[in-house]
Amino acid sequence: MAKLRATSKRDVERWLLANGFERLAGSATSHVQYRHLGTGVKLALPGHGRLELSKKHFGLLVRSLERAGFTRAVIRRELMG
Repeated sequence: MAKLRATSKRDVERWLLANGFERLAGSATSHVQYRHLGTGVKLALPGHGRLELSKKHFGLLVRSLERAGFTRAVIRRELMG
């Protein structure tokens, strides 16, 4: 299996905004929250730490995007290059 390249939070944010998500107003946590305009699915990206998402955070992101109607293949192709 080919090793996947690291995905930066900036790349993910750009992709989310281009694919029907809106950034929600900040709260007391350091995570940045987004909501899909079509389905209402919410997800959060860490707002601090490394610029690249960890495997754990990427997995959480993929599951949230699947709930919003995206397929795993599309997510990997567009976000992982």
